[in-house]
Amino acid sequence: HAMWLLDGLNVMDEAILYHNLQHTHPGVRENAIKIAELYLQKYTSLQQVLLKMKADPHPKVRYQLLCTLGYLQ
Repeated sequence: HAMWLLDGLNVMDEAILYHNLQHTHPGVRENAIKIAELYLQKYTSLQQVLLKMKADPHPKVRYQLLCTLGYLQ
């Protein structure tokens, strides 16, 4: 919930996204990927971070990653 709140308040930054994309809880990683979609143009290095997550052990995270990577060329 905190990530969505930060995004809604327009205070989300690259460091917060990177931290949460590596979080131990799969639900946090899944939501971080969803929010990262909104910032792919602003933070271009996110693309590389997302591509490295393709072997995530949790199926819901991999599914969200698949949906998000559809935005990349």
